[in-house]
Amino acid sequence: MDSGEILSMTSATELVRITGVDATTARRWKSGRARMPTAAARLAALRIDGDLASLAGPDWSGWKITRDGRLASPRWRRPFERWEIEQLPQLHGQAAGFDVERRQLRQDIARLQAELDQEKKRAAFYRAQLVNESRLGLAFMTPPA
Repeated sequence: MDSGEILSMTSATELVRITGVDATTARRWKSGRARMPTAAARLAALRIDGDLASLAGPDWSGWKITRDGRLASPRWRRPFERWEIEQLPQLHGQAAGFDVERRQLRQDIARLQAELDQEKKRAAFYRAQLVNESRLGLAFMTPPA
């Protein structure tokens, strides 16, 4: 949104409220006697259509600040409340803690799987031993002919 669009769709009173300039300056911008500064145009664009990219740059394309002051992501179904954004550092810390715990659990699973595999080998060995001993035992216990 360029300064011409902003000036055509905004009253002088609204420009005063948005930018903080005096009414005379806003009227001079509207009449074309003075050029609206880029910073004021960006601020007005942010307040009018909420386009965060107009102020913060193209990395913020699609992000909006709603009229009620919430932050809207292009990839999320509803705007974020202030308190949700304030909790992001805590949530990030929790996620890091969960990642450490997940790695530890994977190590535990691998260790337990190795122990289980070893126990299966031992069970197979003893099963084979029992079969061999029972065969030998039966051979020795066969009544003499």
